[in-house]
Amino acid sequence: MADTSSSFFCRSYATRWFLTHLLSLLFTTKHQQNVYEPPRRVSGNTPITHSPDSEEAKNDENDFAFAITAKVLSNGDEKTASLDAFKKVESNVKLFGSTIEAKKWTTYPGFFAKGGLDIMTSFLLDSIFEEDKSSSALKEDVYGDTKKPPKRVMDFCCGSGIIGYALRHSIGGKEKEKRTKKKKVKLTVLDADAVSLEAAKQNLRDSDDVTFLLSDGFPLTPLKKPCELILTNPPVHYNSKPDFRVLGQMFRRLSNVLKTSSTKKAGGVCFCVCQRYVPFESVARFFIHAHEKRVLDVTVHAKNDRFVVWKIKVVTSSSS
Repeated sequence: MADTSSSFFCRSYATRWFLTHLLSLLFTTKHQQNVYEPPRRVSGNTPITHSPDSEEAKNDENDFAFAITAKVLSNGDEKTASLDAFKKVESNVKLFGSTIEAKKWTTYPGFFAKGGLDIMTSFLLDSIFEEDKSSSALKEDVYGDTKKPPKRVMDFCCGSGIIGYALRHSIGGKEKEKRTKKKKVKLTVLDADAVSLEAAKQNLRDSDDVTFLLSDGFPLTPLKKPCELILTNPPVHYNSKPDFRVLGQMFRRLSNVLKTSSTKKAGGVCFCVCQRYVPFESVARFFIHAHEKRVLDVTVHAKNDRFVVWKIKVVTSSSS
């Protein structure tokens, strides 16, 4: 006699799994602004929020994740807390090798890797830049002619702005100090978190040629002047579970921001670092429609036993 209880359990579990994921997809389609982090709220008089899976949350400590202005309820009176109350500024923070160092670096509680240089971003930067005794520059295999560095670059999912800071202080090598204002590199930093972007503004405040974008992804329409180099360490988790929606939207809209390559002209290039388990090429194929006129050329730029730096170009269908 067949074990009806186990078969019923299998069927019910499969049904529950299907309905859960269906609802998740429907909710995601309706609320695209939540592709990075879920809303985080706590009860009681805790001023801001906890990251739900953090050790601080488990220990009931304050981990102020995000808020430009927080309203605190105390004895029935409403008060306003400034973000400056939670700001942390460190001095002489090394961001790449011995040549890129920030005199002051601003972070806020709740940032990924505490707003500092994490091991994945470090691996990405090591694969992109090289340094001598006094300066750093792009490696020759990163962007064709190092004598003519890219004019428009982007730090996508910028966080506190580490990649953007490295780009700003490396592109052009020793020649960067000789360039006139008209030839300065135009840097764009983009993130979905308002507090992260505020930190990036403070960390890049000495640059007058930086654009700060608060967005959960690349723009829906093509830029008039697309980027020639994009570096990113995008989130691939939602809480503690793998989630590739941000990565997928990056693939889908990359042609809106990255200069297209063809047989007649060189285009831009995007470098993205991920853990090795991430099915990068499969995600790219899933999110790119076959009828699109542009396709993505995806290759491995660098890898070790834990991470992969992927090199992505947008090419016309005729040249692919």
